[in-house]
Amino acid sequence: MRSFRPSALVLVAALTLSGVARSVAVGQANWEYSPYQVRVWIVAEPHPQCPAAIQSDLARRLSARAQAVCGAVWDLAVEPAPPGFVAALPDELNLPAAQFQKLSPDVLKGDKLLVVRLVPGSLGWEVEAREFDCHGWQWGPLIRRSASSTAELSLAIWDAAIEAFVPLARIETVDGPSVVARLRAGGLVVRSNSPVLMDKGSILQPIIRRNDRAGVPLPNTGIQPLAWTLLAVESRADALVQCKLHSGYRAALSSRASPRSERLALAVKPHYPATTLELRSRTAPQRLLTGYEIYAKRPDKEEVVHLGSSDWRGQIALPKGDGSLELLLIRNGAQLLARLPIVAGQDEHLVADLMDDDGRLQAEGAVAALHSRVLDLVARREILASRFRARLKEGKLDEAQALLDQFRLLESRADLSRSFDEMQKAVAASDRLTQQRIGKLFDDARKLLTVKGLSDDMVNTLVAELTRARAAPRTTPTSAPTAK
Repeated sequence: MRSFRPSALVLVAALTLSGVARSVAVGQANWEYSPYQVRVWIVAEPHPQCPAAIQSDLARRLSARAQAVCGAVWDLAVEPAPPGFVAALPDELNLPAAQFQKLSPDVLKGDKLLVVRLVPGSLGWEVEAREFDCHGWQWGPLIRRSASSTAELSLAIWDAAIEAFVPLARIETVDGPSVVARLRAGGLVVRSNSPVLMDKGSILQPIIRRNDRAGVPLPNTGIQPLAWTLLAVESRADALVQCKLHSGYRAALSSRASPRSERLALAVKPHYPATTLELRSRTAPQRLLTGYEIYAKRPDKEEVVHLGSSDWRGQIALPKGDGSLELLLIRNGAQLLARLPIVAGQDEHLVADLMDDDGRLQAEGAVAALHSRVLDLVARREILASRFRARLKEGKLDEAQALLDQFRLLESRADLSRSFDEMQKAVAASDRLTQQRIGKLFDDARKLLTVKGLSDDMVNTLVAELTRARAAPRTTPTSAPTAK
């Protein structure tokens, strides 16, 4: 009996697959069961109220506070910001991510960087904090707090830092609109109010990170927040959250993962008082889309609210709400152009590149005008024909001739056809889909010209009827006998 012996190739393949599975398991464990590596950089100019000893005390107090509030989910390090970073830091604290690679590349190996700037004032301290996510290379909102004294400074810094913190998740599976994501450090959570949790009602912003061989995002295209795409958390089971995908695009999130790409999701924390939405045409040259109607509805409700229309700048202000996801329905006339998910207040300014639908609306108006002209013309022809035949029956041939002359002065089918061709030439669109819709509108409208009431034979029929009436012998009424 011949015994089975696996070949060397089979053994290599098995070992390789085993190694890949073990690597995936280790990576998953590191993601779920290791704490956030959070680094806090203090930016403070030399000041008598904030000597080096005070900064050391602040670092100690913040670390103790993080341990008490966050427990094992945060591994916090507090230190003064590097001089080169401070010199390059803009007023809004949002240094371009590419400059980190030049100034402090090691910071990108962690999870979060919290930049805290302290500014002494006449009434105490002003505190500004902003988070940089080292995975998604995204700056969070700028948070401002104040402290009336140095004793209160550590609490103000902590309050700003925890508000600036944005929890992170990694997208595991995508099945149509159903998305499962794994929370960073989710396996370490023991408190229901942990800052790393995202429960039902939370909204996430998907981000695609594409890396080179060294694990660094590709230049220009390496970091891609998915436009007009949001995830709504529907439930959570430990570190896994079940989400529903809402997007203004089809297949916005691929179901297949690539070895060199990461599918991430950052929690949405609206902080602007309003979001200005600007509508522009998607084809060049871009133009502002004015007068487009904007409606809003919740995904789980049927009620639709009219928010207004875009102004002369193509803009409309959307006030910040309660942080819930809404679907914006953008219409031009009767045409629905887009369904865009949004959390008002997440961004200060958003631009939506839409199909320029003004040409279709113009064509819609031209077709409606043509329809009215056809109905009016058919009615007038029928009225004149009816009056003409009534005069023939009464023997009033001269009056019938006058009505026939009026009938001949009415627009004919050929007149309407020429006018229709001129209207069609005057309406055009740069957008291909809009032009197709315009063409269909005019093709359907052209069928109006074939209605029986516009037949050219009607004039010939009336002329023939008048001719027969003229040729017919006239009967004179019999005179009554004269009484004797």
